[in-house]
Amino acid sequence: MLLTDPSAYGLLAAVIASGGGTLTGALTQPTDPAGLAQFTDLTISGTVGVRTLRFSASGGSTLQDLTSG
Repeated sequence: MLLTDPSAYGLLAAVIASGGGTLTGALTQPTDPAGLAQFTDLTISGTVGVRTLRFSASGGSTLQDLTSG
């Protein structure tokens, strides 16, 4: 995920916004100087179905929602 102003965010957090299940792995990641945060070990468990993952900055603002199913 590329941010336009990386210094404004610091840590990013991933959560399941809709669809249920359990998200495991390193749920928070720092941004690097280029504004990138890498979530390399996220795993979703639970019933198969559509889910939306939400990525938010440490200040609470939502940066992106991703839906997959």
